[in-house]
Amino acid sequence: MIYGIQPVREALRSKDSRIQKLLLGEGRGGTPMEEILAMAGQRGIPIQRRLRTDLDLLTGTRSHQGVAALIARRHLWGLEDLVREVREEHPSPVLVLLDSIVDPRNLGALLRSAEAFGVQGVILTTWRSAPLSPVVAKTAAGALEYLKISQVTNLSEAIRYLKEEGFWVAGAEASAPSPCDSWDFSRATALVLGGEGKGLRLRVRNSCDVLLSIPLRGRVSSLNVGVAAGIILYEIWRQRSGQKKC
Repeated sequence: MIYGIQPVREALRSKDSRIQKLLLGEGRGGTPMEEILAMAGQRGIPIQRRLRTDLDLLTGTRSHQGVAALIARRHLWGLEDLVREVREEHPSPVLVLLDSIVDPRNLGALLRSAEAFGVQGVILTTWRSAPLSPVVAKTAAGALEYLKISQVTNLSEAIRYLKEEGFWVAGAEASAPSPCDSWDFSRATALVLGGEGKGLRLRVRNSCDVLLSIPLRGRVSSLNVGVAAGIILYEIWRQRSGQKKC
C-alpha cells in the first residue's frame, strides 16, 4: 500500500503504474484529488470510497491526506541486469549504494534526492536496511516509481563487481580529508552512503576507491545522511552540467 497525494499521483503518472485499487476518504476533494480521479479513470483503476477512519486503520497513520492505493509488488532488479540497463541509458551512469540505512524516513529522503538529481539506480542490502514500506514511499514523494532498485546480500561484493564494470566507487565519510568537490564525478560513479550514527562499515569503507567528506563551517561535526546525500548528489549534478560552484 502507498498513501498520500504525491506518492499516489506519481504512481498513476508512471508508465508502469502498479496501482490495482484506489481508496479515497469520504469528502476529500480539491484539484489534486480531481487529477488523481481523472488519471485513475483513464487507466480503468477501481475506486472505493472509504471512511477517513478506515484509511487511518489501513495505512497505520492519519497523514494519508485522504488517499491510498493498493499496488502490485515492486520489481527489484538483479545487480547485473541493473548495470546493463543503466549503461544503455547513460555512458557514465550514477548509482547510489546504501549501507545499513534502517530509518524508513531517511531511506525515503535519500530516494527522493537520488531521483531528483538524476541517479540511474539504487542498490540496497537485503538486511540491515529499512524495507520499501508505505512510510518510505510517502517520504520519497513519488520517487520510488521512477528509480531502478536492486537488493544485494553483500555490498562489498557488489562494489567489487561495479569496479570490474568500470565504476569508480566513492564513499561518504564525515572524517575523510578529501572534500566532495575535489573528486571528478564525470566518470561512471557509485556513491556509497552509510547508516545513521555508525556510517560505512569497515569492509565497505575499505572497498571504496576514495572517501569524501562535506566541508562544514559550524560547530556541528556531521550531517543527517539524507542531507549529506543531497549535497553530494548536487555536486555530482553540478559537475556534469557544467554549473559554477555556489
